Amino acid sequence: MGIKEKVSQLFIVRCPDTWEDIDYFLRQKVGGFMIGKGGEIVSKKQFALEGNSKESLKQFIERLKEKNERFGNEKLFLAIDGEGGKYFNRLKEFTSLREQRYYGELYEETRDVSKYSEDVSEFFEVMVYIGFNMNFAPVVDVAMENYKGYVAEEKIKIEAKELTQSEIASSRRAYSDKPAVVKTLSQIPLREMKKRKIIGTCKHFPSYGYLPVDKNPHEVLATLNVSKKKLVELISPYEFLIKLGLCPMIMKGHVISPLSNVLNSTSNEVEKFLREKFSFNGLSIVDELNMGAVRQFYGENYVKKAAVDAAYANDIILISHPETFIPMRDTIMKKAERDKGLVEKIDESLERIYKAKDPLLY
Repeated sequence: MGIKEKVSQLFIVRCPDTWEDIDYFLRQKVGGFMIGKGGEIVSKKQFALEGNSKESLKQFIERLKEKNERFGNEKLFLAIDGEGGKYFNRLKEFTSLREQRYYGELYEETRDVSKYSEDVSEFFEVMVYIGFNMNFAPVVDVAMENYKGYVAEEKIKIEAKELTQSEIASSRRAYSDKPAVVKTLSQIPLREMKKRKIIGTCKHFPSYGYLPVDKNPHEVLATLNVSKKKLVELISPYEFLIKLGLCPMIMKGHVISPLSNVLNSTSNEVEKFLREKFSFNGLSIVDELNMGAVRQFYGENYVKKAAVDAAYANDIILISHPETFIPMRDTIMKKAERDKGLVEKIDESLERIYKAKDPLLY
């Protein structure tokens, strides 16, 4: 495999809206597709391509896999944002999974997890039926008490006509402001996914739960302005889940924190911290690389600058804007041609990627 194909394997790209474009990406040997654009409402073009039922999505995924196999490619990561609720849930039309905070409130009141266990089990059975093998969930951010920011009750900036009122109102993404509750509940979906050979994701390291209320990483760069002692508390669910063997992938957030004075999602310091301090040996993935926080941190030509740093500091690069794939991929490739250290890092990432893909539901 040449360097171009190797770098292409690092990318998970939002699935394009036409089969012609999908074929193009498959020829490039892209590593995977995200079905739906993060938490945003899926476009009319995507609905036209994929449909909006279990059967239509199943047929779409089967055709996608068949095409990929005809191109002689490695297995694809086929991912969704399946946190639950009305917004971060591509499968909301035919599953019962509510937003994470709902289950956090239920557990804090009753200490009963049976309802959550039942709902996540149903959700992942649907994922298996359709053919998805990766889920960008659960959110293990510990939220600030009464938090009204990004992982709690975010006002979503999108055309109102495309949203229902309930989707505009809130997303309630964090389980709780209590680390113990986050640790207890996050195990449940991670165990269920592991049992079904679906890669779950612990996100957003180190945390979005203590960002200023008006700082949405989709729009602006924010600083996680907490003490080192508080930071230890916020990241404790990650260490806990890693020790349990329940953390196959960590998504890094676009913040500045006490861990590093540069963007944490593309920081070698943060990657080193996870590998050495927490003995993490799973996949690291950068949060969507076209977000406003990234543009603000890197400034002009952010696409190319961020891509190179992301390749040094992560195994997988997630992008929601497919048109940025070629400039990102080619910039990393050119840098690798001059830097043996980057080639070694890419090979190391691919070793983890192929190890993760081998047993996957496919």
